[in-house]
Amino acid sequence: MSEGEKVTLATFDCWCNADTELWVKVANTLRLRMALRLSKREAEMKEAGIDLKQVATEAAANTLATVNTDIVIDKSLENEMWLMFNWGDCGFNANLVTLMTGMKDPRQPLYMTKNIKDVTNLEGKVVVPANTQYLGIRFASGLPGKPNNWANFSQWIDPQNTIGVYSMPLPIFKAAESYFLLAEAKLRWDIGSASVQSLYEDGIRVSMTNELSYRGKYAGVDAYAAGAVDEYINGTTTQVDFEDPVDPKLNTPAVNKLCVKWDEGASNEEKLERIITQKYFALFPLSIEAWAEQRRTGYPKLFPVLVNDSQGTIDSNLGPRRLNFFVGIKTANPEQYSALVTALGGADNCGTRLWWDTGRNF
Repeated sequence: MSEGEKVTLATFDCWCNADTELWVKVANTLRLRMALRLSKREAEMKEAGIDLKQVATEAAANTLATVNTDIVIDKSLENEMWLMFNWGDCGFNANLVTLMTGMKDPRQPLYMTKNIKDVTNLEGKVVVPANTQYLGIRFASGLPGKPNNWANFSQWIDPQNTIGVYSMPLPIFKAAESYFLLAEAKLRWDIGSASVQSLYEDGIRVSMTNELSYRGKYAGVDAYAAGAVDEYINGTTTQVDFEDPVDPKLNTPAVNKLCVKWDEGASNEEKLERIITQKYFALFPLSIEAWAEQRRTGYPKLFPVLVNDSQGTIDSNLGPRRLNFFVGIKTANPEQYSALVTALGGADNCGTRLWWDTGRNF
Protein backbone atom coordinates (compact mmCIF):
# COMPACT_ATOMS: atom_id res chain seq x y z
CA MET A 1 0.00 0.00 0.00
CA SER A 2 1.40 3.38 -1.00
CA GLU A 3 1.73 6.30 1.40
CA GLY A 4 -1.00 8.12 -0.51
CA GLU A 5 -3.33 5.15 -0.12
CA LYS A 6 -2.59 5.05 3.61
CA VAL A 7 -3.52 8.74 3.90
CA THR A 8 -6.82 7.99 2.18
CA LEU A 9 -7.41 4.94 4.35
CA ALA A 10 -6.74 6.95 7.52
CA THR A 11 -9.68 9.23 6.75
CA PHE A 12 -12.18 6.43 7.42
CA ASP A 13 -10.20 3.73 9.25
CA CYS A 14 -11.44 4.13 12.81
CA TRP A 15 -9.89 0.84 13.94
CA CYS A 16 -6.20 1.08 13.12
CA ASN A 17 -5.78 4.55 11.59
CA ALA A 18 -4.25 3.10 8.41
CA ASP A 19 -1.62 1.12 10.33
CA THR A 20 -1.49 -1.88 8.02
CA GLU A 21 0.85 -3.83 10.28
CA LEU A 22 -1.68 -3.45 13.09
CA TRP A 23 -4.41 -4.71 10.77
CA VAL A 24 -2.36 -7.85 10.15
CA LYS A 25 -2.16 -8.42 13.90
CA VAL A 26 -5.92 -7.93 14.22
CA ALA A 27 -6.50 -10.41 11.39
CA ASN A 28 -4.21 -13.00 12.98
CA THR A 29 -5.91 -12.60 16.34
CA LEU A 30 -9.24 -13.16 14.60
CA ARG A 31 -7.85 -16.28 12.90
CA LEU A 32 -6.70 -17.63 16.26
CA ARG A 33 -10.10 -16.83 17.76
CA MET A 34 -11.85 -18.67 14.94
CA ALA A 35 -9.57 -21.73 15.17
CA LEU A 36 -10.33 -22.10 18.87
CA ARG A 37 -14.04 -21.41 18.34
CA LEU A 38 -14.11 -24.49 16.11
CA SER A 39 -11.85 -26.63 18.30
CA LYS A 40 -14.62 -29.06 19.25
CA ARG A 41 -14.99 -29.82 15.54
CA GLU A 42 -11.30 -30.26 14.81
CA ALA A 43 -11.63 -33.68 13.20
CA GLU A 44 -14.45 -32.56 10.91
CA MET A 45 -12.56 -29.43 9.91
CA LYS A 46 -9.52 -31.53 9.02
CA GLU A 47 -11.70 -33.76 6.84
CA ALA A 48 -12.77 -30.58 5.05
CA GLY A 49 -9.13 -29.71 4.44
CA ILE A 50 -8.64 -27.18 7.25
CA ASP A 51 -6.04 -27.98 9.91
CA LEU A 52 -7.07 -25.86 12.89
CA LYS A 53 -3.79 -26.40 14.71
CA GLN A 54 -1.86 -25.21 11.67
CA VAL A 55 -4.12 -22.17 11.30
CA ALA A 56 -3.61 -21.36 14.98
CA THR A 57 0.15 -21.88 14.76
CA GLU A 58 0.50 -19.48 11.85
CA ALA A 59 -1.76 -16.87 13.46
CA ALA A 60 -0.14 -17.09 16.90
CA ALA A 61 3.16 -15.73 15.61
CA ASN A 62 1.84 -12.20 15.06
CA THR A 63 -1.18 -11.22 17.16
CA LEU A 64 -2.07 -8.14 19.17
CA ALA A 65 0.02 -9.67 21.95
CA THR A 66 3.11 -8.40 20.12
CA VAL A 67 2.09 -4.78 20.69
CA ASN A 68 -0.36 -4.94 23.64
CA THR A 69 -2.58 -2.43 21.86
CA ASP A 70 -6.34 -2.43 22.30
CA ILE A 71 -8.36 -1.50 19.24
CA VAL A 72 -10.67 1.30 20.33
CA ILE A 73 -12.77 3.76 18.38
CA ASP A 74 -11.89 7.18 19.76
CA LYS A 75 -14.02 9.49 17.65
CA SER A 76 -16.20 11.07 20.38
CA LEU A 77 -19.08 8.81 19.35
CA GLU A 78 -22.10 8.10 21.53
CA ASN A 79 -21.57 5.49 24.23
CA GLU A 80 -24.82 3.58 23.93
CA MET A 81 -24.02 1.41 26.96
CA TRP A 82 -23.94 4.48 29.18
CA LEU A 83 -27.15 5.70 27.55
CA MET A 84 -29.04 2.47 28.27
CA PHE A 85 -27.96 2.60 31.91
CA ASN A 86 -28.98 6.25 32.04
CA TRP A 87 -32.43 5.35 30.75
CA GLY A 88 -32.75 2.74 33.48
CA ASP A 89 -32.90 -0.11 30.97
CA CYS A 90 -29.69 -1.87 32.07
CA GLY A 91 -28.13 -3.27 35.18
CA PHE A 92 -24.92 -5.18 35.81
CA ASN A 93 -25.26 -8.94 35.67
CA ALA A 94 -24.87 -10.63 39.03
CA ASN A 95 -22.55 -13.25 37.52
CA LEU A 96 -19.92 -10.64 36.67
CA VAL A 97 -20.40 -8.66 39.89
CA THR A 98 -20.15 -11.61 42.28
CA LEU A 99 -17.12 -13.01 40.48
CA MET A 100 -15.22 -9.72 40.50
CA THR A 101 -16.23 -8.99 44.09
CA GLY A 102 -15.26 -12.43 45.35
CA MET A 103 -11.94 -12.45 43.50
CA LYS A 104 -11.21 -8.85 44.60
CA ASP A 105 -10.63 -7.66 41.05
CA PRO A 106 -8.95 -4.20 40.93
CA ARG A 107 -10.74 -3.47 37.64
CA GLN A 108 -14.16 -3.49 39.27
CA PRO A 109 -14.34 0.29 39.90
CA LEU A 110 -13.26 0.81 36.28
CA TYR A 111 -16.24 -1.20 35.08
CA MET A 112 -19.03 -0.17 37.44
CA THR A 113 -20.08 2.07 40.30
CA LYS A 114 -21.29 0.90 43.66
CA ASN A 115 -25.02 1.35 44.31
CA ILE A 116 -25.75 4.92 43.26
CA LYS A 117 -28.43 5.61 45.91
CA ASP A 118 -29.94 3.95 48.96
CA VAL A 119 -31.41 0.54 48.17
CA THR A 120 -34.69 -0.35 49.86
CA ASN A 121 -36.22 -3.79 50.25
CA LEU A 122 -39.78 -4.72 49.35
CA GLU A 123 -40.96 -3.38 52.70
CA GLY A 124 -39.44 0.03 51.99
CA LYS A 125 -36.59 -0.26 54.50
CA VAL A 126 -33.13 0.99 53.52
CA VAL A 127 -30.94 -2.12 53.44
CA VAL A 128 -27.90 -0.82 51.54
CA PRO A 129 -26.83 2.81 52.05
CA ALA A 130 -25.75 4.66 48.93
CA ASN A 131 -22.31 3.97 47.43
CA THR A 132 -21.42 1.08 49.72
CA GLN A 133 -21.69 -2.14 47.65
CA TYR A 134 -21.25 -3.46 44.15
CA LEU A 135 -24.67 -4.86 43.33
CA GLY A 136 -25.70 -6.87 40.28
CA ILE A 137 -29.05 -8.17 39.10
CA ARG A 138 -29.71 -11.88 38.71
CA PHE A 139 -30.38 -12.82 35.11
CA ALA A 140 -33.96 -13.90 34.28
CA SER A 141 -35.26 -13.22 37.76
CA GLY A 142 -38.64 -11.80 36.75
CA LEU A 143 -38.18 -8.24 37.99
CA PRO A 144 -41.09 -5.80 37.64
CA GLY A 145 -40.93 -2.98 35.13
CA LYS A 146 -39.13 0.26 35.91
CA PRO A 147 -39.07 2.15 38.15
CA ASN A 148 -38.35 -0.52 40.73
CA ASN A 149 -36.22 -1.25 43.80
CA TRP A 150 -33.29 -2.47 41.71
CA ALA A 151 -32.79 0.85 39.90
CA ASN A 152 -30.15 2.06 42.38
CA PHE A 153 -27.85 -0.95 42.00
CA SER A 154 -24.42 -0.58 40.36
CA GLN A 155 -24.36 1.63 37.27
CA TRP A 156 -22.06 2.49 34.38
CA ILE A 157 -19.11 4.64 35.48
CA ASP A 158 -19.62 8.42 35.49
CA PRO A 159 -23.41 7.93 35.72
CA GLN A 160 -24.19 11.64 35.39
CA ASN A 161 -21.74 12.14 32.50
CA THR A 162 -19.92 14.80 34.51
CA ILE A 163 -16.54 13.68 33.14
CA GLY A 164 -17.81 12.95 29.64
CA VAL A 165 -18.16 9.17 29.59
CA TYR A 166 -20.88 9.50 26.95
CA SER A 167 -18.15 9.99 24.35
CA MET A 168 -15.46 7.76 25.86
CA PRO A 169 -13.38 5.52 23.56
CA LEU A 170 -15.26 2.38 22.55
CA PRO A 171 -13.32 -0.93 22.65
CA ILE A 172 -13.58 -3.19 19.61
CA PHE A 173 -10.78 -5.71 20.12
CA LYS A 174 -8.80 -6.27 23.32
CA ALA A 175 -5.10 -7.14 23.28
CA ALA A 176 -5.61 -9.13 26.46
CA GLU A 177 -7.86 -11.51 24.53
CA SER A 178 -4.90 -12.49 22.37
CA TYR A 179 -3.00 -13.68 25.45
CA PHE A 180 -5.89 -15.85 26.59
CA LEU A 181 -6.24 -17.23 23.07
CA LEU A 182 -2.53 -18.02 23.06
CA ALA A 183 -2.82 -19.62 26.50
CA GLU A 184 -5.58 -21.93 25.30
CA ALA A 185 -3.70 -22.68 22.07
CA LYS A 186 -0.69 -23.71 24.18
CA LEU A 187 -2.88 -25.81 26.47
CA ARG A 188 -4.75 -27.47 23.63
CA TRP A 189 -2.14 -27.76 20.86
CA ASP A 190 1.21 -26.95 22.54
CA ILE A 191 1.71 -23.93 20.29
CA GLY A 192 4.59 -21.56 21.07
CA SER A 193 7.37 -21.53 23.63
CA ALA A 194 5.72 -19.49 26.39
CA SER A 195 4.04 -21.45 29.17
CA VAL A 196 0.27 -21.49 29.64
CA GLN A 197 0.73 -19.87 33.05
CA SER A 198 2.84 -16.99 31.76
CA LEU A 199 0.39 -16.25 28.94
CA TYR A 200 -2.53 -16.41 31.37
CA GLU A 201 -0.87 -14.03 33.83
CA ASP A 202 0.35 -11.69 31.09
CA GLY A 203 -3.22 -11.49 29.78
CA ILE A 204 -4.40 -10.34 33.18
CA ARG A 205 -1.62 -7.75 33.44
CA VAL A 206 -2.26 -6.34 29.97
CA SER A 207 -5.97 -6.10 30.70
CA MET A 208 -5.27 -4.27 33.95
CA THR A 209 -2.96 -1.80 32.21
CA ASN A 210 -5.16 -1.12 29.21
CA GLU A 211 -8.43 -0.79 31.10
CA LEU A 212 -6.88 1.74 33.44
CA SER A 213 -5.44 3.70 30.53
CA TYR A 214 -8.75 4.48 28.88
CA ARG A 215 -11.36 3.95 31.60
CA GLY A 216 -9.53 5.37 34.61
CA LYS A 217 -10.32 8.98 33.72
CA TYR A 218 -14.06 8.32 33.66
CA ALA A 219 -14.04 6.15 36.79
CA GLY A 220 -11.95 8.57 38.83
CA VAL A 221 -9.18 6.00 39.22
CA ASP A 222 -5.62 7.22 38.60
CA ALA A 223 -3.79 4.04 39.59
CA TYR A 224 -4.27 0.69 41.25
CA ALA A 225 -3.20 0.33 44.86
CA ALA A 226 0.45 -0.67 45.23
CA GLY A 227 0.82 -4.40 44.67
CA ALA A 228 -2.86 -4.85 43.81
CA VAL A 229 -2.30 -6.54 40.46
CA ASP A 230 0.18 -9.07 41.86
CA GLU A 231 -2.11 -9.74 44.80
CA TYR A 232 -4.96 -10.39 42.40
CA ILE A 233 -2.94 -12.77 40.23
CA ASN A 234 -1.95 -14.71 43.35
CA GLY A 235 -5.39 -14.46 44.91
CA THR A 236 -7.10 -17.50 46.39
CA THR A 237 -10.58 -16.08 47.00
CA THR A 238 -13.52 -17.14 44.85
CA GLN A 239 -16.93 -15.97 43.68
CA VAL A 240 -19.27 -14.87 46.46
CA ASP A 241 -22.85 -16.05 46.80
CA PHE A 242 -25.48 -13.84 45.22
CA GLU A 243 -27.55 -12.15 47.90
CA ASP A 244 -30.23 -9.80 46.62
CA PRO A 245 -30.82 -7.05 49.22
CA VAL A 246 -34.27 -6.29 47.82
CA ASP A 247 -35.77 -9.77 47.61
CA PRO A 248 -34.02 -12.73 49.27
CA LYS A 249 -36.04 -15.15 47.11
CA LEU A 250 -33.58 -14.27 44.35
CA ASN A 251 -30.54 -15.42 46.36
CA THR A 252 -28.45 -18.24 44.93
CA PRO A 253 -25.10 -19.81 45.92
CA ALA A 254 -21.85 -19.27 44.04
CA VAL A 255 -21.25 -21.71 41.20
CA ASN A 256 -17.58 -20.95 40.39
CA LYS A 257 -15.14 -22.48 42.87
CA LEU A 258 -11.75 -21.70 41.32
CA CYS A 259 -9.57 -18.77 42.37
CA VAL A 260 -7.34 -16.61 40.15
CA LYS A 261 -4.02 -18.15 41.20
CA TRP A 262 -2.66 -20.55 38.62
CA ASP A 263 -2.40 -24.22 39.58
CA GLU A 264 0.01 -26.11 37.33
CA GLY A 265 -1.14 -29.39 38.83
CA ALA A 266 -4.78 -28.83 37.91
CA SER A 267 -6.53 -30.74 35.14
CA ASN A 268 -6.70 -29.25 31.65
CA GLU A 269 -10.40 -28.62 32.25
CA GLU A 270 -9.67 -26.51 35.32
CA LYS A 271 -6.87 -24.69 33.53
CA LEU A 272 -9.29 -23.85 30.72
CA GLU A 273 -11.85 -22.65 33.25
CA ARG A 274 -9.33 -20.20 34.72
CA ILE A 275 -8.31 -18.95 31.27
CA ILE A 276 -11.86 -18.37 30.06
CA THR A 277 -13.00 -16.78 33.31
CA GLN A 278 -10.24 -14.20 33.10
CA LYS A 279 -11.00 -13.71 29.41
CA TYR A 280 -14.63 -13.07 30.41
CA PHE A 281 -13.48 -10.20 32.64
CA ALA A 282 -11.03 -8.82 30.09
CA LEU A 283 -13.58 -8.79 27.26
CA PHE A 284 -15.99 -6.48 29.09
CA PRO A 285 -18.07 -4.85 27.65
CA LEU A 286 -17.77 -6.98 24.48
CA SER A 287 -20.62 -9.18 25.66
CA ILE A 288 -21.31 -11.04 22.40
CA GLU A 289 -17.78 -12.46 22.32
CA ALA A 290 -17.93 -13.29 26.03
CA TRP A 291 -21.26 -15.07 25.48
CA ALA A 292 -19.83 -17.05 22.58
CA GLU A 293 -16.90 -18.26 24.68
CA GLN A 294 -19.16 -19.08 27.62
CA ARG A 295 -21.34 -21.20 25.34
CA ARG A 296 -18.34 -22.92 23.77
CA THR A 297 -16.58 -23.81 27.01
CA GLY A 298 -19.22 -23.53 29.74
CA TYR A 299 -17.08 -20.99 31.63
CA PRO A 300 -17.55 -19.11 33.74
CA LYS A 301 -20.49 -21.04 35.12
CA LEU A 302 -23.59 -18.86 35.30
CA PHE A 303 -26.38 -18.69 37.86
CA PRO A 304 -29.42 -20.72 36.78
CA VAL A 305 -32.42 -19.00 35.27
CA LEU A 306 -35.07 -18.32 37.90
CA VAL A 307 -37.99 -17.37 35.65
CA ASN A 308 -38.08 -19.36 32.41
CA ASP A 309 -40.78 -18.21 29.98
CA SER A 310 -39.43 -20.19 27.01
CA GLN A 311 -42.15 -22.86 27.16
CA GLY A 312 -39.48 -25.49 27.64
CA THR A 313 -37.26 -24.56 24.70
CA ILE A 314 -34.39 -23.20 26.83
CA ASP A 315 -32.64 -25.15 29.59
CA SER A 316 -32.69 -23.12 32.82
CA ASN A 317 -29.15 -24.17 33.68
CA LEU A 318 -27.62 -23.72 30.23
CA GLY A 319 -29.46 -20.56 29.21
CA PRO A 320 -29.97 -19.37 25.61
CA ARG A 321 -27.63 -20.90 23.03
CA ARG A 322 -28.41 -18.71 20.02
CA LEU A 323 -30.82 -16.12 18.61
CA ASN A 324 -33.71 -17.06 16.37
CA PHE A 325 -33.46 -16.41 12.67
CA PHE A 326 -34.98 -13.12 11.54
CA VAL A 327 -38.73 -13.63 11.68
CA GLY A 328 -39.34 -11.95 8.32
CA ILE A 329 -37.38 -14.57 6.40
CA LYS A 330 -40.09 -17.17 7.04
CA THR A 331 -42.45 -15.41 4.65
CA ALA A 332 -39.97 -13.44 2.52
CA ASN A 333 -37.88 -16.47 1.57
CA PRO A 334 -39.36 -19.71 2.92
CA GLU A 335 -36.98 -21.89 0.90
CA GLN A 336 -33.93 -20.21 2.40
CA TYR A 337 -35.49 -20.40 5.86
CA SER A 338 -36.08 -24.13 5.44
CA ALA A 339 -32.48 -24.62 4.32
CA LEU A 340 -31.20 -22.66 7.32
CA VAL A 341 -33.22 -24.73 9.79
CA THR A 342 -31.99 -27.92 8.14
CA ALA A 343 -28.38 -26.75 8.43
CA LEU A 344 -29.02 -25.74 12.05
CA GLY A 345 -29.95 -29.33 12.86
CA GLY A 346 -32.63 -28.39 15.34
CA ALA A 347 -35.60 -26.17 15.98
CA ASP A 348 -35.32 -22.47 15.28
CA ASN A 349 -35.40 -21.40 18.91
CA CYS A 350 -32.95 -20.07 21.48
CA GLY A 351 -32.36 -23.47 23.04
CA THR A 352 -30.78 -25.13 19.99
CA ARG A 353 -27.01 -25.35 20.15
CA LEU A 354 -24.87 -24.16 17.27
CA TRP A 355 -22.50 -26.59 15.55
CA TRP A 356 -19.40 -25.38 17.38
CA ASP A 357 -21.25 -25.38 20.72
CA THR A 358 -21.41 -29.17 21.14
CA GLY A 359 -19.03 -31.82 22.40
CA ARG A 360 -16.39 -31.92 25.11
CA ASN A 361 -13.69 -29.34 25.76
CA PHE A 362 -11.03 -32.08 25.83
